Amino acid sequence: MHNRNRRAFTLVELLVVIAIIGVLVALLLPAVQAAREAARRTSCMNNLKQLGIAIQNYHDSTGKLPLQNLANPAKGWGYFLLPFIEHQTLSDRYESELAWTHIRNQPAITTFVDTYMCASAPGHRGGRMDNIGRGRKAAASDYAPPGSVSLTPIRAGLIFPAPGNTGGSIVPRGNLNLKLRDLIDGTSTTIGYVEDSGRPQHWIVGRKRGPNNSTPGGGNLSVRRGRVRGAGWADTAAGIPLHGFTKNGRRAPGPCPINCTNNNEAFSFHPGGVQAAMCDGSVQFLHQNMSMNVYAALITRAGTEPITTGIFKMR
Repeated sequence: MHNRNRRAFTLVELLVVIAIIGVLVALLLPAVQAAREAARRTSCMNNLKQLGIAIQNYHDSTGKLPLQNLANPAKGWGYFLLPFIEHQTLSDRYESELAWTHIRNQPAITTFVDTYMCASAPGHRGGRMDNIGRGRKAAASDYAPPGSVSLTPIRAGLIFPAPGNTGGSIVPRGNLNLKLRDLIDGTSTTIGYVEDSGRPQHWIVGRKRGPNNSTPGGGNLSVRRGRVRGAGWADTAAGIPLHGFTKNGRRAPGPCPINCTNNNEAFSFHPGGVQAAMCDGSVQFLHQNMSMNVYAALITRAGTEPITTGIFKMR
């Protein structure tokens, strides 16, 4: 019988192989992460698409646009859309004759609605709860009506005054019976809902956690114990009026309208910008370097400001 010499791998060779595998993994990891984010952003886009279509269906059903909130009894924007995003059962559980904070509405408002959550935001799988006081909670949403343009950035010279840009967005407050024909600026260039992800946790530019306690000024809401207000889909304070923040996301007003803070401003965990549901049912990607004036024009319904084509990426 002949003896066969079997040559084994040396330690150096094994280390080289491991090093090569490590380099390959390092090269592939960014591509894998980018692919995952692309899938999450698509999921988020689909949610906003449903909200955009819900605006149209709500209008067809009621003859008016959905409200941002209703003061008496208090109800937030998310309640009005429930039957139009296949959540009729949850809508039926909500006792609409009572305020949204009422104890009897706890079973309804603590229910997470997948359509209101963005997959790119932290904690989307288990959902995020907002503590609204007196031991009561509210399920969060990563989307919000843009509210209105605050007078503060106009007075600071950050936004050019224009007819209608001190008014509300498409989602009106109170009992205004606005119709699609009242969107003089056009349904394709008027935002219905936009991302404000991560609430009630406070986030700032670079996707970093913001200060636990902050009073940014400029008419914007304060942050206490790391809580940003208006997080719940049923919350009547969910709207995000445009104040504009400084580039570090800590003070208002400032020249940054997108992705500098989620403290009642447009914010997402997507690279480069946020997504928005327009009133024609489309979804658009708004670049985070968009100017204050352009964003202000997009969140008002009758400012008559000219919108240049190509300012956002269509989805």
